[in-house]
Amino acid sequence: MKKSKNKSSISLFCIYILPVLALFVIFFGIMYTGKVGSSSMSPTIKTNSIVFANKLSYVKKEPQRGDIILFKSDEADERVVCKRIIGIPGDNIEFKNGYVYINGAQCEESYLNPAVETNCNKTFMVPEGSYFVLGDNRENSFDSRMYNNPYILKSSIIGKLCGKILLKEI
Repeated sequence: MKKSKNKSSISLFCIYILPVLALFVIFFGIMYTGKVGSSSMSPTIKTNSIVFANKLSYVKKEPQRGDIILFKSDEADERVVCKRIIGIPGDNIEFKNGYVYINGAQCEESYLNPAVETNCNKTFMVPEGSYFVLGDNRENSFDSRMYNNPYILKSSIIGKLCGKILLKEI
């Protein structure tokens, strides 16, 4: 009779408690979930979307140009912000005729509407351990171009975007 009770307890643990523990570890240890409150990444990520970031993305590899990241921003009162990495350590970022130039070459940005202009009258040299970010809605985005400190430290990055859900779709 005791063996049957133990089997039943183990079975209940495996069926109910183990999945709950696994979800807890995934959503609080591996994933970051947040709500986008601005249109700075539109149309890629619309306002009121729920975004999911993988916190482990940059444990063994470095962030790459084009990655969409979530990071804690000093410029936004320590709120979590979502932007696209444009410049990586060592890059020279310039703006000419509405386009972004990285190390003298025009940046290919197929994710942008061709009519969008990226305007700025500054040049940026991305330091080691830092990244330069822009919103996809360039004409309506508060990003590295305007930040007092335009560079995002790797230690400020929470994770890489791995999914999104527009709340209206639910």
